[in-house]
This record gives sequence, structure tokens and C-alpha cells, in this order.
Amino acid sequence: MKAQESKDELKARPDLKQKDLAKEIGVKASFLNEIIKGKRPVTADIAILLEEVFEIPAAYWMKFQSQYEIDKARMKEKTIARFIEK
Repeated sequence: MKAQESKDELKARPDLKQKDLAKEIGVKASFLNEIIKGKRPVTADIAILLEEVFEIPAAYWMKFQSQYEIDKARMKEKTIARFIEK
């Protein structure tokens, strides 16, 4: 998940801090932070938990995770292509 989108969702609920959200969905704050930073993927299980908190469909969260993975793959592909061209 792109960090900006997840941060925007958190900003939509200024009363909800990362550590509070982590507690609410039953994960460690460090785990949630890694998701927000894009170091861990949003799984279907996490998407469902986020849906319950934000009332935003799990499919929304999965869509952004999927797009993030596609973007990462494209960036990797471009990096490899530039390396090969040199």
C-alpha cells in the first residue's frame, strides 16, 4: 500500500493514532507501521479489519495494495532495463 493513501485515511480520523489503530485491529504498532511504509503488504485479513474500522470496503484496500505491487514491479523492470542498456 502506498504510504500516502494510508496516511490520508488516518488523517481522515484525526482522533485515531497509528498505535490506537493497531490495537483496534489486533496487530503490533510496528507491524501496522510497516504496512503504512510499504514494507509489508495489506493482506485480505488486514483489509477486512481496516474495512471494519474505516467503513471502507476491503476491496478498496486490496486494490491499492495490488496497484502498489504493480508499480513496484514496473520500477524494478525499468531499473533492470537501464542496467542492461549500459
